Amino acid sequence: MLVAICAPRSIELLAAMLAVLACGLAYVPIDVSTPADRCAAIVNDSGAEVLLATKEEYLSKFSSWYKGQFVEIESYADATTTAIAVA
Repeated sequence: MLVAICAPRSIELLAAMLAVLACGLAYVPIDVSTPADRCAAIVNDSGAEVLLATKEEYLSKFSSWYKGQFVEIESYADATTTAIAVA
């Protein structure tokens, strides 16, 4: 199974790549500067069944056409802020 990953270079991107590999899967990296039509071609040509992306990248590049499974990569800063707000 292939997993497409589109996120800015960050610790979250590294964690996503390692998580995919730890599951015994392969990933298709998509640079955040790639135009939306090229992203569509990459995902369709690769046959990726799952897309890991930040919410911003998903909304700007994938939401209009992607029908597969989407998993949001949440930034550590967002998760920390949410945890503090809940506590």
